[in-house]
Amino acid sequence: MAKDYPICINKVTSAVIEKTASHGFSYTVMNSFGIAHAGKCYAHGPCNGILHQDECTDCLKQAVASTGDYCANRIGAQTKLQDCRFRYENYLFDTDG
Repeated sequence: MAKDYPICINKVTSAVIEKTASHGFSYTVMNSFGIAHAGKCYAHGPCNGILHQDECTDCLKQAVASTGDYCANRIGAQTKLQDCRFRYENYLFDTDG
């Protein structure tokens, strides 16, 4: 794993938490890192649309925390809770699954 990859994941994770609720309850983000920005990381965070925005944000915070607890130092991971989901990878992935 590239040494800058965890920094990249932190950036996309923060963006998902901050922006999902205000972007139609589904937000995908990409960030670049490394020499000539050749490395990339992607994240996606959808929430159940019946949630209030603050509930969506709180749910994503819990999903991100669970991902860190169970999948620390992984290239990709996904956590699904009852009303939200968080996923990150080092490649672009289908956000429907």
